[in-house]
Amino acid sequence: MSVVEVSMPVYDWWYRHWLDATHPAIRLQQAWSTSLIEAVQLEAEFLSVCFKAGSGIVRSFSDPRVLHNPAALSQCYQDAAKEVADAHSERLDRASQLPEEFRQRLWEEIC
Repeated sequence: MSVVEVSMPVYDWWYRHWLDATHPAIRLQQAWSTSLIEAVQLEAEFLSVCFKAGSGIVRSFSDPRVLHNPAALSQCYQDAAKEVADAHSERLDRASQLPEEFRQRLWEEIC
């Protein structure tokens, strides 16, 4: 019998237990990655709203009728500011839920 043949059962035993030990770490990493992806998605949605609001302001500046009408220009700014403020408020509400969801995922992976 060769050394490899004699060592193989020990290697198989070690490898199986090593995988068992790494699975919880991998699951925790997946839970962390999922929470990170959700946080990045929140930021992307907020930036999308900011971009749309900025586009509305640019359209207002491109329209000579709006540009020379202070009331219309003011309304454009107010609409853009309201969109961004509402999106930011929703962003904060959803971001405050992320730690709880992360803790719940971790707990599910631990148990």
